[in-house]
Amino acid sequence: MKRIGVPTPSAMEDVWQRMATAAAIASARKMIDTDGVIPPGTPIGRLSDTEWGWLVAAVLFGWIGTRAQQATAEEIDTERCVRLTGLDPEPWEAGAVRSCQSSRMPALTSIGRSRSRRGRARPWSSFCSRPCG
Repeated sequence: MKRIGVPTPSAMEDVWQRMATAAAIASARKMIDTDGVIPPGTPIGRLSDTEWGWLVAAVLFGWIGTRAQQATAEEIDTERCVRLTGLDPEPWEAGAVRSCQSSRMPALTSIGRSRSRRGRARPWSSFCSRPCG
């Protein structure tokens, strides 16, 4: 008789990530179908910005829908579940950092750059170790 163990949280997360990825791909494929908005056989280099937008939106909707399903099934916060991608850094964290950096950039350039002891200008990113800190 074969013994069945309890799946680890990591294994369960892997299953949900695969399901979310499969849903994202299926959503994109629906866009490129005989009934879709992009004709089959269209070369990828000929897609318009609008068509790219449709594809990206379909992928995001498919992925987020599965992550929301996971959150409901596991009774966890939906927003937290959608944010957890397994990537390093997490995309939402990287976006927040970029936002802080770009919003600080005009202020740093308007006051000028600080000079080091040797008279060389320091890059704006060296003013703090944490971009938003």
